[in-house]
Amino acid sequence: MRGETLRYCVVDDEAGLLWVANLGTIELHPYLALAESPAEPTALVLDLDPGPPAGILAAARVALLARDLLDQVGLPSVVKTSGSLGVHVVVPLAPGHTFAATKAFARGLADRLADARPDLLVRSVSRTRREGRVFVDWVQNDRNRSTVAAYSLRATPWPLVSTPVSWSEVVAAVERGDAAALRFTPGEVLARFADRGDLFAEALARSATLLPRAPSGDQAGGVRGTG
Repeated sequence: MRGETLRYCVVDDEAGLLWVANLGTIELHPYLALAESPAEPTALVLDLDPGPPAGILAAARVALLARDLLDQVGLPSVVKTSGSLGVHVVVPLAPGHTFAATKAFARGLADRLADARPDLLVRSVSRTRREGRVFVDWVQNDRNRSTVAAYSLRATPWPLVSTPVSWSEVVAAVERGDAAALRFTPGEVLARFADRGDLFAEALARSATLLPRAPSGDQAGGVRGTG
C-alpha cells in the first residue's frame, strides 16, 4: 500500500524452527499462502472469536454449526483450538482459488450462521458488541492476514497450544460442558501426537473447491448444532 518491499522469513524445516525459537519467538502466525504463490490461499479459515463471558465452549458450538453447513455443500473441514478462547475451522483448498473469492465465501458463511443463530452469534467486528456471543471472523481470509499455526505455543499466562482436535472431541466437550477438554499444554500435545498422529494433516490435502457463493439462507437455517 505504501510502495514498500517487505521481507519475511520462510520457516519450513527443523533448523528454521530452532532459529525462530532461539530468537525468543513464542507464537507462529503464518500466512494462508505459500511463498511460491502468495496470491493463492491454501485454505479458508473461520476464526471463531467469543466475547466474554462466552468462551471456548460457545466457539465450539459455532464450530459444529459451521461444520454442518460446510458438510451440506460437500466441503471437508478440520478443526483446532486457537490456544486461547477461540476455535478455528479450516477448509483445505485445491489450487486455483483467490483471496477475494475465499474472503467473500467466508463472509457469506458468517452471515448464514448469524441468521440461523442470532442468540449465539454476532455480526459486528467491534469487541464491545461481542459480549456473550461469538464473532465469525471472516476477515482472516485476507492476503495480508495471518492465523496462529497448528501446534504453535500461545503467549498466555499459562502456556497453551493451538491444538488440532477431532470433531468427536468437540462434540463431547460441548455435550459435557467441559471447556478444559479443549485446552492443551505442550506436554499434552506431544503425548497426543505420539498417540494419535497429526490430526491436522487433512488441512494440507488441498482438496476442496468452493462453490461460486456461500450456501443459501435456507440451507443455513436448517443447520443444527450440539448445545
